[in-house]
Amino acid sequence: MRGGVLMRPIVLAVVFAASAVALVPAPGKAQPRSPTLALDCRAERVRSLSEEEIRPGWLAAHPDHLRGRIEPLTSAGAWSAALDTVLGRSRENLRFVDSTARARYEREFAETRRTFNKLLQLKNEAQPRFMADSVRPVRWELSQNPTTGAFRVFAGTDQIVVTDSMSSDERRALCWPAISISAFLNNYQAPVRDATVEALNSLAVRWDRYIDNSYSQLPWELFVNGLGRSRRDWEPPRRQWILVHPSVGVELAGLSWSNLVRVNVAAVEPVGIIRYSSDYKRYYGISTVATFATDRSAAIGGYLHLWYPQAKVGYVVRSDPDPKRRQSVLVTVDLYDLLTGVPKDLSEAKETALGLRKAQPSKP
Repeated sequence: MRGGVLMRPIVLAVVFAASAVALVPAPGKAQPRSPTLALDCRAERVRSLSEEEIRPGWLAAHPDHLRGRIEPLTSAGAWSAALDTVLGRSRENLRFVDSTARARYEREFAETRRTFNKLLQLKNEAQPRFMADSVRPVRWELSQNPTTGAFRVFAGTDQIVVTDSMSSDERRALCWPAISISAFLNNYQAPVRDATVEALNSLAVRWDRYIDNSYSQLPWELFVNGLGRSRRDWEPPRRQWILVHPSVGVELAGLSWSNLVRVNVAAVEPVGIIRYSSDYKRYYGISTVATFATDRSAAIGGYLHLWYPQAKVGYVVRSDPDPKRRQSVLVTVDLYDLLTGVPKDLSEAKETALGLRKAQPSKP
């Protein structure tokens, strides 16, 4: 009997010690963090949550879990269905917010879905501008007030402010849809953005070639060739009209190679047209030409434009008693190009086109 009495304190001590050991966290295992405004709304902190911290009822709405769920859809190019999945999961948790915020989110969900589906119908080169102007991913970007620490959704007069005084469920219902939708739109933009940057780099090369290799234009030619072009015509022109264009050159006059005579002349092209190759490395065209020399009458003829910059060749005839002076081969150098170089208007047109590159968002 006495032995049983003596064993009872020992048993109780063992049980107490075992309970104390059970309450001590295992080495290397972090304790779940209590919900805070930053853990519920700052994207990088939300992604750092453990499953225990996320809690079972919120796991399906967690941005990383949701991204994994839609990955098979996005990999298959089913972007519209993927967005519907994101919006549907986000909508489920609006039960934690008040009716005003819920109605605002429903409107934004509908507008995002409408504009994104319209975006999918556009060509790649038209998508970045439409994404920025109409889909507007910036609407879903959370911003934090550095003074109060509050997060803001939908910047503007009807913005929604998420504060520390709200419950964790309410904060998550407001912030997690914004994080998920913003990540979804950025994920969609990534390949389009890369393709756009590549296209703009190619456009820069074409403009450089056009400026380096093109036939110069005088102010009135720039005006004529600019008619019909708009600010959305970002490509260099493939066709160019020539109108009263001066140059200096040399006529080689004579009936045979043995009696050719060199004559320095001024030349004017009354009208003509040239066309550039698709890579803007060369051009070809034709124009009329009139030449003027100090010791003979004016001559008229045709002018052939090849792809070599500055040097051109033509054939002219004139009325002259001397048969040796009646016909000549004409070689000229573009006077305007020689004296002034690249017209300012062309350089500005290039910068306008390539200004789009600066508008491209950086990679997330």
